[in-house]
Order: sequence, then structure tokens, then C-alpha cells
Amino acid sequence: PWLQIRISRLTLRPGKQARVKFTVRMPKDASGELQAQVFFTSIEAGKASEGEGAISLRSRLGAIIYVVAEGTERIEGAITTVQAFYAPSTPGVKRPDRLEVVMGIHNRGNAHIVPEGKVTIRNEDSEVVETVPLQSGWGLLPNEEDKYRAIGQGVHLRPGRYTLEITIDIGGDLLHPVTLTKTAEAVVDDTGALRLLTSPATP
Repeated sequence: PWLQIRISRLTLRPGKQARVKFTVRMPKDASGELQAQVFFTSIEAGKASEGEGAISLRSRLGAIIYVVAEGTERIEGAITTVQAFYAPSTPGVKRPDRLEVVMGIHNRGNAHIVPEGKVTIRNEDSEVVETVPLQSGWGLLPNEEDKYRAIGQGVHLRPGRYTLEITIDIGGDLLHPVTLTKTAEAVVDDTGALRLLTSPATP
């Protein structure tokens, strides 16, 4: 009821574009974020092969619209679980060299978040030996939880103990500087296998 699309049908010629206007009327009791998804279904008329009738091709595009009741948004989240391991080795490589850190991220606020971040790996002397970027690009709605991966290609950690420092920014489109952090201790044995010494979890 808070979103009205001004047009229900339009014609697009090849290579052309059009603007579709919409109106938002914020409910008086709105709090946090409202979300809606608008779909555009396209119909392209074409001709089938000789001797057959006309056919229609349909496709559908979706656009997500977020609206925030300013001053009521709450950006909160937590890193709930952490796993770290080497994936199967690349062909021709004796030891696995694809390091994966998998973390559960829970959106505990009332607006969507888009996690961005990295995992910094330090050795026993607190020196940074690797920085592994988080694979991001998709968001979490309020009360949603999903697993995100930081993947490092060609990572060869020497036997020893390491500290994994996880830093996740969840400010998202609202541009609030909210950062989640967590650390985990890991060890690499003489065979090159990696395991966590603790299983950090947040209820």
C-alpha cells in the first residue's frame, strides 16, 4: 500500500530505454526499513519458422526498492560461526592452496545489510602473512542469516600457529559505519593441514 507504480505497460524499441516513476507514501507508524520487489515482464513478438504460427518470448526483470523511516533504522549484526580449512588441491599442486574461511553472519537490525570485509592472517610474531577478501555482493534482510566465504588462492601457510582476524563492514546502503570483528586461533601442521584451535560461536 505504500508503493504506487505510475505506469503498468510501456513499449521499448530496440536499443531504447524508458523511465518508470513510482510514488512512496511512508506510513505514519513505519519503523526501520520497508522492502518491495517490482517485476517487469517483457513480451517480444516474433515469427516462428515457415509454416508455423507466431510465438511470444517472455522474460522477467526484478528491481528491489528499500525505503527507510529516517531516524528509526538500526544496523546490528553478529558473526555467529567461523570455519577455516584448505579446499582440495589445484591439479598439479602437491598441497592444497585454496584457503577458505567460512563465517555465519546474522542481521540483527531492522534494515538490510550488505557485508563487505576481509580476513587478516597473522603469524606467532603478529606479522601479517595473508589478507583474504570476503566474497560479497548479496545482502541480508532483517533476522536473516547466511554463510559468507573469504577465499584465498595460492595461499601456502607454513607449519605453526596463526591468528585469523575477521573484519566485516555492514553499513550497507545506509552508509552507517558499523563493523563486526572476531578472532580465531588456528594451527597448520607438518602436512599442511589447517584447523581451528577454538570454535568461536556467538549465540
